Amino acid sequence: MAAQSQQSTIRVRQAARADIDDVVRIHVDAFSPGVMNRLMYPTGMSDDARSKLASTMVKIVEDAETGASDNNSKPKANESFLLVAETGSVGEGDPRPEVVAFAWWDIWREPRLEEQWNVAQPVFAYTAEGANDEIMEAFIGGIRDMRRRNMRGDPGICLRMLCCTPARSRLGAGSALLRWGAELADREGLPIWLEASPQGYPLYRRFGFEDVDVLDLDVTRNWGAIRRADEYWGANTAVQLFGTAPEGVYRSVGMRRLPVKG
Repeated sequence: MAAQSQQSTIRVRQAARADIDDVVRIHVDAFSPGVMNRLMYPTGMSDDARSKLASTMVKIVEDAETGASDNNSKPKANESFLLVAETGSVGEGDPRPEVVAFAWWDIWREPRLEEQWNVAQPVFAYTAEGANDEIMEAFIGGIRDMRRRNMRGDPGICLRMLCCTPARSRLGAGSALLRWGAELADREGLPIWLEASPQGYPLYRRFGFEDVDVLDLDVTRNWGAIRRADEYWGANTAVQLFGTAPEGVYRSVGMRRLPVKG
């Protein structure tokens, strides 16, 4: 009898401590080739930087294990979620699931006071051995500033990070993780905010995210970066509001999706 055909499936679940090594690996594989990571970590992402990332992710997992409500009555005013997408097969000899993507979500269900949200956070938590602090401040600090002036203290959801293993990027894992967040937002009646890389921008547009703001960094003039032939720095993203980004500029786009009412 002919072997049964196999079909890849994607399952989204909350991350566990055992997933942290995969999460760090996926982050490194996804971001290290990009110009911003090459500039921030000129000798590569060090063990120190990876350890700090792992510690951040472990804290999210541990906090989630404390429960999803305050005093077992109502949902927490603020929660963070670390989700992973894993792939398997439907068919003979189902292989061990492989974690191929992850997403970090924050949710604020209640308004925050200005002294809670309007605080310029230093990026020292992201700096590490071998990192370029100036570029880290310009990029990570700039992203945080854009998020702060647009989200303010209003209730909402923030997609802090979404990464897919490059070799497994066409399996729908990113879409599955976004769908999880969109369904949460629609249930809660909350908008979602994110900062899109040039590579992630088309996917977010397909999910109904609209352009709101941009962070344009002239990485060629300021730090001597030269765009490789196979690289895209986002020149043609958010052009209706902000025009085409000049050559030598790396563009990140702040985007918002409003909740869909049932």
